[in-house]
Amino acid sequence: SAASDVYKRQGDNYKAFGYMARELARKTGAVIAISGVIDIIASPDRVFALRNGDAMMSRITGSGCMLTALLGAFCGGNPDHILEATVCAVSLMGVSGEIAREKTDAQGAGTLTFRTHLVDQISLTDAETLQKRTRLEELELAEKATKESMKVYAITDRAWLNGRTLHEVTEEVLVAGATFLQIREKELDEAHFLEEAKKIKELCERYHVPFVINDNVDIALEIDADGVHVGQSDMEAGDVRAKLGPDKIIGVSAQTVGQALLAQERGADYLGVGAVFHTDSKADAADISHETLKAITEAVDIPVIAIGGISKENVSELSGTGICGIAVISAIFAEKDIKNATKKLKKLTEEMVEA
Repeated sequence: SAASDVYKRQGDNYKAFGYMARELARKTGAVIAISGVIDIIASPDRVFALRNGDAMMSRITGSGCMLTALLGAFCGGNPDHILEATVCAVSLMGVSGEIAREKTDAQGAGTLTFRTHLVDQISLTDAETLQKRTRLEELELAEKATKESMKVYAITDRAWLNGRTLHEVTEEVLVAGATFLQIREKELDEAHFLEEAKKIKELCERYHVPFVINDNVDIALEIDADGVHVGQSDMEAGDVRAKLGPDKIIGVSAQTVGQALLAQERGADYLGVGAVFHTDSKADAADISHETLKAITEAVDIPVIAIGGISKENVSELSGTGICGIAVISAIFAEKDIKNATKKLKKLTEEMVEA
């Protein structure tokens, strides 16, 4: 049946539902429960998966109403512990469904008998049975791209290394306060790109900064990077999500409201919009007006960063566009004093975003 198909798909992709539930919980402040083959319960800070229940529960009418009644009773009786109350209510429903199915099968009966057994079992399941049969897992979900983590998004470029290693220069950038890092290597072959990416990933882990690979989804997968950033001419966001799975960060370049909305719909976690000023770093980048930039930030719900020709001299001009941060290359890596350049740019960006 159609209900069973939806039920199975939810189980196949339960972590994606975990991310969705956590995001909704953060937006609303509520505890979110999603029922299915694997039930998801999320608060803004914690996400649980419950593996109880039976597929027959999706084939009868009234099971959703039963669960709603249980949630109301449990949460009403435990108003100071809504998350725990929700977990218990959903667990009771699932465990009762399993026992009801066992009793139904023992009789060789069908859905009507199952429904009766389910109603009865909800009142019969005791605390000991519930504790014994509940299969509960707290999910460790990686943080997605957040507005706070996107303040200063540094993109590597070896053109200005001046005899130093990319590892050395990147560490200076991280120490100085860059909040996000992308490794971009257009000239390296695959083997050397992979070697460099592994080193930079270790750095980013040490400084607790999200790390994504530019364009190369295969390398992102091989080194287990936090995610990947793709342009409009690269792999489409939905295909990237299918390949990387629900846990990883996906950034997409966008130049129009239409591209931005499509990227968001297809699973992008953030957008890079530009070039907002003229830049020599990307020869093929078309200039984007600040009006278009603002229209994009107003059209989507995911974080938007500006990119292209941004420097300490012009970053304040982006005030009021709705962006949460900036992506820069030469404004950091081309500077003689990389640490001070990063610190200064971060301060100016924070002032611009908050203005």
